[in-house]
Amino acid sequence: MRSSTLFVACAIMVLPIAAAAQESSNAPTVLKASADSGDRVTCRLVGHEGGVVRGRECHTQTEWDRLMRTEQQDIRFELDKEMTQRPH
Repeated sequence: MRSSTLFVACAIMVLPIAAAAQESSNAPTVLKASADSGDRVTCRLVGHEGGVVRGRECHTQTEWDRLMRTEQQDIRFELDKEMTQRPH
């Protein structure tokens, strides 16, 4: 349990840095431009946990924002769960 807590804590610190580096090195491809930036489709190279090959995913900015919020909520949930299950 201690190693999983350490892993999650490290992931929280590294994910924003990795995401920023990935975004700067892999400029997203814009597929459709419109007046509303939330409707603009961008494609990014993404790697999934356990995967060796990175793939390309395309979403609107609104969808990318929702995906990021969901991932952050999942991480917070796991951290909260770990903290409540630890013996005092």
